[in-house]
Amino acid sequence: MKKINILLTCILFLLLVLPFQSCAQRDTTEKETYYYGIEINDVLCGYYKIVTYSYLEGEKEYGLIRGNVLNKLSVLEGDVDMKINYELCYDPEQEGYFSQVSDIELGKLNIHSTIEIKDGIAYHYESSTGTRKEVEIAPDVIVELPTANPHLLRDFIKDTIQERSYRIFDDKTGDIVEKKYTRIGEEELILAGQTYQSLVLEELNMEMGIKSKLWLDSETGFPIKHFIAESRLIYLADESVVKRITIVNLNDLLFAKVNKVIPRPSDLTYLKVRARINSVGEWVSMEGLNFPGQIFSGTVEDNFIDGIFETEPQRYYGENAPGFPYDFDLIDSLQKYLEPEYLIESNETALISKAQQVTRGATDSWQAAILLSKWVHRNIDPAIPGGTSAINTYKTREGECGSHTRLLAAFCRGVGIPARFVMGCAYISQYGGCFGQHAWTEVFMGEAGWIPIDATFGEVDYVDAGHIRLGEQASFQPEDMEILEYRHKEQQLGHIEAEIPEKYQAYIGNYKVLKNGKEFKILYQNDHLAVDIPGKMVLALEDPDEEGRWYPQLTRQINFTFHENDAGEIAELWLQQIAKLKKSAIQDEIPEDAPTALHPYIGNYKMLSVPGDFRVYYKDGILEVDDPTNDLVIKLHPLDEPASFGNELNEDKIHFQSNDEGIVDVMVIYGHLKMPKIELVGSLQESN
Repeated sequence: MKKINILLTCILFLLLVLPFQSCAQRDTTEKETYYYGIEINDVLCGYYKIVTYSYLEGEKEYGLIRGNVLNKLSVLEGDVDMKINYELCYDPEQEGYFSQVSDIELGKLNIHSTIEIKDGIAYHYESSTGTRKEVEIAPDVIVELPTANPHLLRDFIKDTIQERSYRIFDDKTGDIVEKKYTRIGEEELILAGQTYQSLVLEELNMEMGIKSKLWLDSETGFPIKHFIAESRLIYLADESVVKRITIVNLNDLLFAKVNKVIPRPSDLTYLKVRARINSVGEWVSMEGLNFPGQIFSGTVEDNFIDGIFETEPQRYYGENAPGFPYDFDLIDSLQKYLEPEYLIESNETALISKAQQVTRGATDSWQAAILLSKWVHRNIDPAIPGGTSAINTYKTREGECGSHTRLLAAFCRGVGIPARFVMGCAYISQYGGCFGQHAWTEVFMGEAGWIPIDATFGEVDYVDAGHIRLGEQASFQPEDMEILEYRHKEQQLGHIEAEIPEKYQAYIGNYKVLKNGKEFKILYQNDHLAVDIPGKMVLALEDPDEEGRWYPQLTRQINFTFHENDAGEIAELWLQQIAKLKKSAIQDEIPEDAPTALHPYIGNYKMLSVPGDFRVYYKDGILEVDDPTNDLVIKLHPLDEPASFGNELNEDKIHFQSNDEGIVDVMVIYGHLKMPKIELVGSLQESN
């Protein structure tokens, strides 16, 4: 379900706030190697390796640093590995580097960046948007090295000052940011089998609101330990750390359980919540938490939010919407929401072309934004990790909420509609009810201002009251949350029972699963048919498509079809569930007697939110699948459709998909469940 797949939208800075530096290949002499362990929530889940070298250019010696980072993470049982490789060149006689190259790999996302610093100018290139930036590096700007902090050594160790702020060059964004350091004290540490006398500083990133603690070797200023964002610890280790890392589950970090299941979350019109939330990414203020549709009362100190939220979103129906193409004059501060930015590549030709195609015929910009929101909701499948960047999400057709949000923002900007990425949390019914980190899109509609829409949840022209907005880059790291009060639409209307339109009447009723006796109920609410899934939730249904399939408004992963008997009565409800499973890189050996044509399909496949793998293997002349959800073995036989197989009962279909290189990397399961209408169950059983 798409609503289950909450956003790791700020994953890039939550995982590692270390420099991303590099430079070109040289003839080098290796000097020192350092290893760091990375812990999140007390779990050793990654390592950071640094190797230093020297090289000659003419008679002058220069330094080179190569770094490798690996983080192994899991969210909603989806694996999210992050890799960083960098090289940088520096002059030992000067502070900072003068050249670097870095590559970041997160799922299917790859970001390449370069920096060259010459004559006081940093030339910054980043592949996500293809943008090039020139930034003045004034004499007071610090260009940080990962292995040395000469400015801190000079000021805090030699001169023993108590507090100082510095202007720092941020190599990820190419901007100048401010960091403030405050002396905490001194501490003796034993790390990697050695004893260090360390200076302890508090580090505050004034741009992102990230407060951390930094331990420096008192003699050299070498960083030996870093505690970041309340949950992440980086410390000097030995080579064994590489083999000791394991996967850490981030669910507890990004989700706050409230143990109160709210039916039909998408119909929420009012919510009152007591919340205690840590946030990083930007400075959060009282003013920023209060706006039409959201009221916050409490305190905000150093990005720690403690108080009560009341949300009652304001619906917008397109009144005085700007024309299309967009014809509303923008002030200078809004122009940036029309331009490409990091991970929102609105200048990509493919995105512009698709957005123009989708919005063809739109009479105003609100209608165009809704059309784009519907396209993203219907065409981007849930996945962790997802596409992450807009163009990568468009190419892979999958992603978490951050991917949906960035793609929709890029689409809107590509056709001239100002749009921005916002973050906070949203209520979902999993885990007995919880709030999870989430992202959605806001579009600027002229006189009406910023209007929120959530393509991930299928709320294509609004957001429900379960959304709490924190900021454009403000992450959600909860301590605890409690639901105090909530209301649905029908409660505000005084429980008025709407008359069921004639076109829906034949479908209303209960449908029974004969295998286990559970009943699915088809009902009418809020101007739509809806299905009450036993023991789970009520899903509103869109009207049927050309092939008679009824899709829930929240997801394209399941659909329903109704079937008539010989008398022309609705007699049966069919549920089709479409599950996409990613192939694991680690595979069993292929048996020697397995036909070559079947080799590409053999392997382990992972389904989001399901523990264990679906294992496809060859046995006794056929392919078999171990299904961990039902603890059974499914025997497959080939169908006429290429790369497709059916099970013994011909009820389900399995299709294997290949990537652009022709390598099988996804198994798609089309599962079916047939349920007779309950008043027909008795006669059906008698006839059998």
